[in-house]
Amino acid sequence: MAKEKHALKFTDLLAKPIKNRRVVREELEKVRAANDEGLLVPEEVVEAAKSPNNPLHERFEWDDSIAGPLYRVEQARSIIRGVITFISDDQEETPVRRYVSLLPDRCREGGGYRDAQDVARKADLLKELEQTAKHDIDALLRRYSILKDFCKMVRQTLGIPSE
Repeated sequence: MAKEKHALKFTDLLAKPIKNRRVVREELEKVRAANDEGLLVPEEVVEAAKSPNNPLHERFEWDDSIAGPLYRVEQARSIIRGVITFISDDQEETPVRRYVSLLPDRCREGGGYRDAQDVARKADLLKELEQTAKHDIDALLRRYSILKDFCKMVRQTLGIPSE
């Protein structure tokens, strides 16, 4: 039997840097194993991490005066992503997100979203949106890389080079 690979890549935007990936993985596995359905449930991870002795404890911001504003920023992002508008042609109306996040905007502190209609009217921004879409599709394909044949077919169909 082939050895399972644990090549996890952690990306922290708001969290603290990970010191020991193996320990984090092991603690998450403990929480998952304790779940009756074998699920890793975020609320259960938080509950386990409340103990100062748990290695995950230091990964969380326990000061509510700091965590509260960060959570509200996440809520704002969710609200922004939830606004839908419609684009129409002679045949149909298609729902799309009203605000889009372009790669260059994601790289600036705090991120940012642009009005999709403004992006659609400007060739340079439309090109940036295309690059962002390719980036996001590539990330999605990497996330589901366990589905090798499916990912290969999608990459070929969309003309996205393999990793």
